[in-house]
Amino acid sequence: GRYMGNHKVRGCMRMWRLVINLKTVSAWVVAIYLCSIINAFADEAPIATLLGSPIYSNDLTIENKVKAETKKNYPKQYADIIEEMKKQVLAKQVIEGVLGDFFPQDVITLDSTLVAKFKARFKNDFTEQALSDTDTNEIAKEQVLQWQREKALYEKFGGRVIFQQSNPLTPIEAYATLLKQYQQQGKFVIHDKDYADVFWAPFTPPFTHVIPSENVNFTAPWWL
Repeated sequence: GRYMGNHKVRGCMRMWRLVINLKTVSAWVVAIYLCSIINAFADEAPIATLLGSPIYSNDLTIENKVKAETKKNYPKQYADIIEEMKKQVLAKQVIEGVLGDFFPQDVITLDSTLVAKFKARFKNDFTEQALSDTDTNEIAKEQVLQWQREKALYEKFGGRVIFQQSNPLTPIEAYATLLKQYQQQGKFVIHDKDYADVFWAPFTPPFTHVIPSENVNFTAPWWL
């Protein structure tokens, strides 16, 4: 695109100006090498753009342990599986970015009382998994903040709520409404069609395991 082309030209022009000033053969060699690196990076199109920042394939990291286990158990399908994992990583990054922008800390403050109650409720599970206090705190904070945001989302946008094993009260239509608003405002764009299809699939009707509206209750978290 025009942006990438201009980016390459500007990068190389800066390099050549440096070479002209140095006027040495070694500088010419270094400049040619560095310019090729600039071009290589510039040629890589971002998969998505979130709040003005591009997201590239290398930004979608998978834990080394997960990659090693996947390669061991599914050597032939390894590349495809990792690609699918990256699509899920992108989805999480976009959703977290949108929620963090829509609900900054001065709008939703983490409820420390709920964090303490979450840790008490799942104390035995944390002990069985031999999780450190740091990991326990991070999990509790993440779950509480997610519930607080989803409660606020439902109160603002309403819509259908679905049951998921990982989250018994998922305000799926409220999520869809917010994400579509951000997309329409150009605050995030998923350039790669395959990644976009995977991202939007959960937010596209028909929804499964829809909870009757009279049974939707965000008065207290599901774990209490």
